[in-house]
Amino acid sequence: IALVVGAMAFTRHYSHPEAKYLWMAVGFIGAGLLDGFHTALTTWLSAVYFPTLLDAAAKWSEFAPRFFLALMLCFSGWSNQAAQDVNERFIYFMAAIVFVVCVYVFAISGLPVPQQAESLIRQPVELIPAALCGIAFLGFLKNGNWRDKARKFDHFAMVSLIAAAFSHGALMAFSQHPLDASFDLAHYAKIFAYLCILFGLLNSMRYAFQQAFHGDRRFREAVETLGEGFALYDSEDRLVVFNEAYAKLHPATRDIIKVG
Repeated sequence: IALVVGAMAFTRHYSHPEAKYLWMAVGFIGAGLLDGFHTALTTWLSAVYFPTLLDAAAKWSEFAPRFFLALMLCFSGWSNQAAQDVNERFIYFMAAIVFVVCVYVFAISGLPVPQQAESLIRQPVELIPAALCGIAFLGFLKNGNWRDKARKFDHFAMVSLIAAAFSHGALMAFSQHPLDASFDLAHYAKIFAYLCILFGLLNSMRYAFQQAFHGDRRFREAVETLGEGFALYDSEDRLVVFNEAYAKLHPATRDIIKVG
């Protein structure tokens, strides 16, 4: 699901660039790849060849995608850059650095098992992504785009962040072992959070395409109302748009005047 959401976020960004969508795209793609790394690390081959490292590495590699995604969502929530201000190279560079650090620190460096057996909060590290999701929520709240009823993406994003914070802070933090009730509910909440972002992206893309369609139609209607001939060519001298008055100026070639 993470990879699908990431691909949709990339599509949304490149249809009308906004930094928040690109941060979200690299976050979900990175989380999906880290989930795949965790899956590979917990196969039977790891249990056979690295039995002493498996327990700690498995738990940290499971935590890594949650931390990575929460951090990228935090950047997304506090990003309010218009299309011309998006520094894509910087975003890709930062995401790559954080990704590599997550792989090394949480899966390779050999940290102890992140669990407190005698504490009420069994996995206190889960409070970190919960806090990051809360900070991201405040970012979306501050930006104020949720007030625009036509653009509903921020509504879905904020609901997703609430679900993610609940999953980390109220469920995973109290999970005693894999597959207990808290663990299962946390993963259901995680799936719900992912689906909220996916539906928000679909709604945002529909809105962007509608805006582009209506804008193009209004432009063509305005061109047709001009009293004089009008034609627009692109950089390769291909005809992009013209009006009826322009066609009448060239009666001999009227039948072959076409867009493109």
